[in-house]
Amino acid sequence: MKWTSKSIQSLPQRLSNATLSGGVERPLPGEAVSNGANQIRLASRQPDRERARRALGALFPDGPPDAASLPNKRLAKQVNEWLEANGQPSVGQRTIQRAAGRP
Repeated sequence: MKWTSKSIQSLPQRLSNATLSGGVERPLPGEAVSNGANQIRLASRQPDRERARRALGALFPDGPPDAASLPNKRLAKQVNEWLEANGQPSVGQRTIQRAAGRP
């Protein structure tokens, strides 16, 4: 195929997720995927933050407490203790704050 400016401009229209992935639709990182009766969240490109999210979910099923109830430093300590108890590497305090939705 000879490449022209018109063929290059129309390239994004001709390519789709299915074409790029060999005919198989693949979810984007972070999207929830149905796996039978369960839904699983695909690991994002931020594995540290994803580990922190999972730890926060296990420690606080109703959502993490606000900073007035549980200061950032104590939150980070609890999350890292949970991660270490479950054989996973610890993560930084700022990463935990981001995963908890704190500024």
